[in-house]
Amino acid sequence: MDWTKKPRLRELTPEKILSKIERLPWSGCWIWMGGTTPRGYGIAYHRGQEWAHRLSYRVFVGEPGGQLVLHSCDIPCCVNPAHLHLGDDALNTREAFERGRHPLGSRRPGAKLTDEKVREIKASTLSDQKLAKIYGVGHKTIENIRAGRKWKHVV
Repeated sequence: MDWTKKPRLRELTPEKILSKIERLPWSGCWIWMGGTTPRGYGIAYHRGQEWAHRLSYRVFVGEPGGQLVLHSCDIPCCVNPAHLHLGDDALNTREAFERGRHPLGSRRPGAKLTDEKVREIKASTLSDQKLAKIYGVGHKTIENIRAGRKWKHVV
């Protein structure tokens, strides 16, 4: 659905939220059928634009305060309160990496190195500058790989 449409929720009630969802029996997800963003997150307008999953959490669980409302199902338009939990930016990022939503290493767009090349770099006795020239990356990249700050997943 076009994210520019503005489904208004005048009263914030469980019935109002439930009237705008479609339940998926195989996953338990409640799919938001109102407006969505280009990335698939549900949006609603209740005293201004708000994330639909955040509204659902507020109605069914309670006020999230200053915390983020995170998805345990990884479906951006899901508003099932059983699939939502509170967290901060660090937890959100950690969960995204653990679930493979952020590509690592050679799966990242524009990656110049492969896991095999990183293993070669880690095993090499050449200087950072020489390796940078050989592999076509900056010497700081080599330094970060050797220090374990980048490409940590490659052993």
